[in-house]
Amino acid sequence: MKVNGERVFSGLLTVTNEKGEIRVCNLVTTKAHLQFEDTLKTMSELLDLYGHKQPQLFYTNNMADKPFLESSFHELCKDVVLIERHGDLKPFILPSEIQICI
Repeated sequence: MKVNGERVFSGLLTVTNEKGEIRVCNLVTTKAHLQFEDTLKTMSELLDLYGHKQPQLFYTNNMADKPFLESSFHELCKDVVLIERHGDLKPFILPSEIQICI
């Protein structure tokens, strides 16, 4: 967005749930985490306040966001096994007779 020819916002932070419903929409002036840190922490607090589950998974286009998101949503670190610890194991292949139903 521009006002009098000057850029006011450079980005839009959008967080959706698993149904694609927007949970956070925040216009930001820079892409720095400082611009939306309070918004994500408030989201986490409100989820607790109203008895909702914390996010267990985030998709991002920038892996540098990982530590920032983990600091905002501690549930993201729960039961995580780092790949480096088990890098010597062969990849698991699901047998063809097993079906996954969601």
